[in-house]
Amino acid sequence: PAVNSANDDDIAIAQVYLQHRPVDDAGEVRAMTTRVARMTSSDAKVGALQSLARLRLSDRASLDELARLYPLAESPGVQIAIAGVFIRADYTAMPKSELAQTLREHRLKTGQGQDVIDVLIRRLEAM
Repeated sequence: PAVNSANDDDIAIAQVYLQHRPVDDAGEVRAMTTRVARMTSSDAKVGALQSLARLRLSDRASLDELARLYPLAESPGVQIAIAGVFIRADYTAMPKSELAQTLREHRLKTGQGQDVIDVLIRRLEAM
């Protein structure tokens, strides 16, 4: 699917496609995650990350790629979308304290109060 397209319509189609035909192959998930991480448009990246979130990732390499992407995110929206992937993923195999620290230290402020990043941090700290 065109999950990493810069075109909003392509991303919407990819989201619907992935909802009905989830990707199970870890290699394909890793390739998708890498392509999403390399995207330049913040808006398109948010949509692509929302598509990845629906896959409920469990592949450690893909989750590591997203953890590396978080501090480099160019907008709070991208960071929130990354947290949305993690909140739906099997992040239990990841170093929880490291991930929580990364989320706190590199967070771009939105001024909108609590969001999914706060929820994820609380979940990580409770584990």
